[in-house]
Amino acid sequence: MLCAIHFLILKAIHYFKQLTILMFTVASVYSQEESSLVDKLWELPQVYEDEENSYVQEFEFLAYAQPQVAWVDSDNGYFEDSGFRRFRIGTRTRFLREWYMFNLIDVDPVDGPFYENITLSYLTWSPYGNSLSERKKFQISGGKQKVNFTREFTQSPKIIKTVERSMLVNYHFPQFATGGWVSGSLGDNRYMVAVFSGDKEDEFSRFEDGGLCLVKLSKDIGEDWNVDLDLVLADDEQEIISRINWGFSFSAEFNPDYSNGNFYFLGDLIATIGKENQADTFGIVLMPTWQLHKNLEFVTRLQLAFASEIDGLRLQKYYERLPGDFRGENYVAGYAGLNYFIRGHNLKVMGGLEYAKMDPDAFDGHTWFLALRTWF
Repeated sequence: MLCAIHFLILKAIHYFKQLTILMFTVASVYSQEESSLVDKLWELPQVYEDEENSYVQEFEFLAYAQPQVAWVDSDNGYFEDSGFRRFRIGTRTRFLREWYMFNLIDVDPVDGPFYENITLSYLTWSPYGNSLSERKKFQISGGKQKVNFTREFTQSPKIIKTVERSMLVNYHFPQFATGGWVSGSLGDNRYMVAVFSGDKEDEFSRFEDGGLCLVKLSKDIGEDWNVDLDLVLADDEQEIISRINWGFSFSAEFNPDYSNGNFYFLGDLIATIGKENQADTFGIVLMPTWQLHKNLEFVTRLQLAFASEIDGLRLQKYYERLPGDFRGENYVAGYAGLNYFIRGHNLKVMGGLEYAKMDPDAFDGHTWFLALRTWF
């Protein structure tokens, strides 16, 4: 065990040294002038933009690649893994003043086949216009979308502050589903009501296996706080959220853009009722974060999860299952990491260490993470 820890620390130091050199090299190049090579590179995907054109206001290509590496040392052994966590390409179009289309597919350019599945593909109409601020007032959408249950899962992989989301969120990870939804805002209040088909498909659903409904309510409290209430209801036949009949989430977020000081907080309370022979679960996620510099933040996270059955919880797919697919009744984990922003969330480096323990006697160990996030 001590040899493995020593080896792990040496390896992490090596990678962080290389990472530091890379970060400061790129940062120095980027800071030279606004029209630097980095800026020009990020402008390439935007093929067209003209607000005066009554037919097409904007068209751009999208791509994000997220390579990462992890080292797991636990009472079940030492393991490591690396690769692309996500590699997606797509398009985004604003047209006819009131319409917006978003398309994204998963690809595998390394091992193939290149095309894997449709991740997101939906069409939105808003009478207020097709810009983001206009669409937020009121919009009707249809297509393939993720079921945005819990605040942490609602956040895009582009902006999440930890390398991996929390265990309970990933455990109940809803598959991408085909359906329709209505969302909008009334003053400081926001809402979303969505209905999805229950069959899981690589492309679009065939509307054969039941369904589920999602209701999201959100409210701003003062200038810095936002609270969310999520409720998802699912029948026994659906495959999108395979373990639950209904789920409840209450979350609170403070100072998400660091506009009022250098402290950020996210808290999420999650409760689910299992379907058929699945366990009921309950969990809490607390994520205090500090902005140490405009390009650097320090992230911590505490997870607590409980199940009504002795094997009601499952270890994280990334990467705690590397020693074995163990299950348990209680789970606790603590995370600490640094995020270095080279070009905001469009180009950043993430590193972290998480200790986790699942009882009874299923897992006791820690995971080192190192990841690069790019979004064009």
